Amino acid sequence: MEEEKKRPEGSEAIDAGSSQEDLKVESYETTHTDQVPLATFIEYAKLERELEDMDYNKHKGREVNQGRLQQLIDELGLRDEIAAANRALKMATWFNVFTLLTTDILGPQKAPWAFAQLGFVPASLIYVAFGIVATYAGLLLAYMYLKLASSKFPLRNYSELAPRAMGGLVGRYVKFVMDGMQIIQFVFLLSGLILQNGQALSQMAKGSPCFSGVMFAFAAAGMVINQIRSLTHLSKLTTFNFCINLLVLFATMGVVAHSAPNYLSAQRNNGVSGTKIVTELFANNSMSQKFVGAMNISYAYGGAMLFVEFLAEMRRPRDFWKGLLCAQTIIILVYLVYGIVVYYYQGQFAINPANQGISLYKWQTAMNALILFTQFVSAAIYCNVAVKVIYRSIIERVFHGPPMVTRWGRVIFSVSVVVFYALAYILASAIPQFSNVTGFFAAILMVPFSYLFPPLLTLALRIRQDGHRKGFQTIQPLNPQWWNAVLWNRWYFKVFDIIIVLGSLACMGMGAWSSITAMIQTFHEKGASTSFGCKPPV
Repeated sequence: MEEEKKRPEGSEAIDAGSSQEDLKVESYETTHTDQVPLATFIEYAKLERELEDMDYNKHKGREVNQGRLQQLIDELGLRDEIAAANRALKMATWFNVFTLLTTDILGPQKAPWAFAQLGFVPASLIYVAFGIVATYAGLLLAYMYLKLASSKFPLRNYSELAPRAMGGLVGRYVKFVMDGMQIIQFVFLLSGLILQNGQALSQMAKGSPCFSGVMFAFAAAGMVINQIRSLTHLSKLTTFNFCINLLVLFATMGVVAHSAPNYLSAQRNNGVSGTKIVTELFANNSMSQKFVGAMNISYAYGGAMLFVEFLAEMRRPRDFWKGLLCAQTIIILVYLVYGIVVYYYQGQFAINPANQGISLYKWQTAMNALILFTQFVSAAIYCNVAVKVIYRSIIERVFHGPPMVTRWGRVIFSVSVVVFYALAYILASAIPQFSNVTGFFAAILMVPFSYLFPPLLTLALRIRQDGHRKGFQTIQPLNPQWWNAVLWNRWYFKVFDIIIVLGSLACMGMGAWSSITAMIQTFHEKGASTSFGCKPPV
């Protein structure tokens, strides 16, 4: 009876509609979580938010109701020492989130090339539009987290939102798809880094080594470095990486303003010739080129995959919106300024990445050396995180392999690192077209996580919430009363989310088509780099 008193209000209504008898509320790590009703997640999340507010007020020196505070601790199961210790580790503030998001400004090197494909006006509008929609999508992720996450039922990563928001088999299948897409996304990210750094090394050596061999050397070095399973030392370099990236941005803008474009790299990379610099308000390029440029712009807002992890580390997740709005504003401004300035001075000769379009060899080499260091660290981090995701989601859960800390676990981890780098190298060497590969990757993987899944999951959550309020414990698409219950409440939000979902699907389709078309066209151009060839694309 004592345990029954501690259950949140609203649980009784759930039990009446649940087919399971004596449903036990357990950690989200268990296999029985899909049996927990939606309202239970929501009620515990309400208690968690109330406790966070009380902790925040207490931290600020304000008076709080100690009796209610202890009651919340009991109801959320925080008397347990481990649970209490885990919660005490949540110390991140909105400013910490802001710095983490702005540290991810790695994509401005693509901005000048995107402007060259689209022109000043379309590129600027698309950067702002994508930024606004990405911010809205980030707020939706925060909304779902606040509605569904608690100490009793923690949310630790993006894909865990799917089974809670959608429920049933559909939610579990979507989670499976999202986990698979996340793994593939890391392969594409790493292949892009291998290709970009292969171009940098080739330029530094003045194109003398075989390009595929240079990329293999970078991949082989990564295979060795990533045998270290801990990210502790690598993560300390992220702030240093951010400073180096800013230095490269400012130096590149200064150098291109006082030197000619790199005509040879532009001819190899973009297929453009001549020496007259042309800038346009609206670029006169093919539709496929414009869409590839737009997909490279969407790459700028690809950090949504980590938003749930950031929220899970925050002391007060309600404040996430502050860090998100500030960070997205800064990111939009940096991308616009860098893209406009470099495109103004280099025009159609701007390449991707922009720092490799510097014609002065000493400055070009210096920028490549700095970027090479930062990208090597990034590649190591991406691979480490990806292999751990693969290990836990496939090797441990599917094949019931040994824990990573055991001897055989370390062996499997080491082999997985080699396989992961090998796959990324094969992809990079097979299609040595950085801009087109980035566009394809953004279309099929970045766009879904940044623009498609947030409104889709929120739409499903709102429909299920509205159905529950009217007494429907399950989705009943053949019941007219269920449709009447879920359609009209907050219909404007649902319509807007549907528009974003359809727009995202259109971007995915057009972006994938344009990138594939551009790849085929580039391979047929005279002098273009070939698969597993020695000629560099810059």
